[in-house]
Amino acid sequence: MEFPGPELSLKNSLLQKEAKKAIPYLEKGCELNSRECCANLAILYKKGADGVPVNEKLSRKFVTKYEDIVRAETEQVDRLQFQEGVESAAGVPLQHQ
Repeated sequence: MEFPGPELSLKNSLLQKEAKKAIPYLEKGCELNSRECCANLAILYKKGADGVPVNEKLSRKFVTKYEDIVRAETEQVDRLQFQEGVESAAGVPLQHQ
């Protein structure tokens, strides 16, 4: 999944109006691997809002964290496999690959 990017708008959103207050919560969410929080931080620092100055370095940091989370999620899904003996909803045994 590709980063949503700066084309997302903060215009007329609660996040834009309360950006400064939201940053500690978004940072904690990002730290806990919430890709949405990382994306919002990246956009806030890319565009600036509610007294939050534009900061390309911080924006890039949160884009990188977002990409790392997405990559880890994708790898985790790729590793998931059905166990032998598990049946589908139709009662048909699923093949282990």
